[in-house]
Amino acid sequence: MKRFTTIISATLLLLAWSNVASARGVVIGGGINFPSFDVKEIKEFNYKSFTGWHAVIGYQSGSWAGFTLQPEVAYQVRGVNFDDAKTLKMNDLQLNLNVQWGIDLFVFKPFIFASPFAGYNFSNEIVGDAMGTEALLESLTDKLNFGFGAGIGIDVWKIQITAKYNWDFGRVNFGAYKEELGKIKTNAAAFEVTAALKF
Repeated sequence: MKRFTTIISATLLLLAWSNVASARGVVIGGGINFPSFDVKEIKEFNYKSFTGWHAVIGYQSGSWAGFTLQPEVAYQVRGVNFDDAKTLKMNDLQLNLNVQWGIDLFVFKPFIFASPFAGYNFSNEIVGDAMGTEALLESLTDKLNFGFGAGIGIDVWKIQITAKYNWDFGRVNFGAYKEELGKIKTNAAAFEVTAALKF
C-alpha cells in the first residue's frame, strides 16, 4: 500500500509539473543583448560592441500539437561604443510574436521558435561629446524598425530561458552617407539571452 501511494504521488507530481511547464500564463522577464553593428567601407568609423539589456512582458498560449504562441512587449536598450569613450544608446519599444514548437517531456519542455518583430525607437542618447559621425548616426536612426529572430528555449516549472538571434532590417538609414561616401553595406543584428517567470 505504501509503495502504491508513493507511485501515485510521484505520478501526480510529474503530471502537475508537466502541466506547469506547458501551461499558459503571463510571462515577465529580462536579459542582455549582444548587438552586432557592421558598417563597411567607412575606414574612419571605429566602434566596439555594446552590451545592452531588455525587459519583457508577454503571454504564453496553450499548446496545439506542440505549437505555442507567445506575444511579448519588450523595452530594449541597444547601441554602439566608439573607441573614443562615446556611446550611442538607442531606446526601443518592441513587439515580438514568438511562434514556439517543442516536446513536453514531463518536467521540462525544450523548444525552438521564430520571432518576427516590429519596434519604435523613442529616444537616443550619446554619452560623451556628440560630434561628427556619432551625431549624424543619432540623427539618422529610424524611428520604426522591424526584423526577424530565431532561437531555442526551455520551460522548466515556472521558469523560461531563451537564446535568440535577431536580424534587424530597419535600424539605421544611411541615405545621407551614401550620397557623400558612396556605397555602404550595413548589418544590424543582436544575440539575446532572456530569463523569465510565468504566472
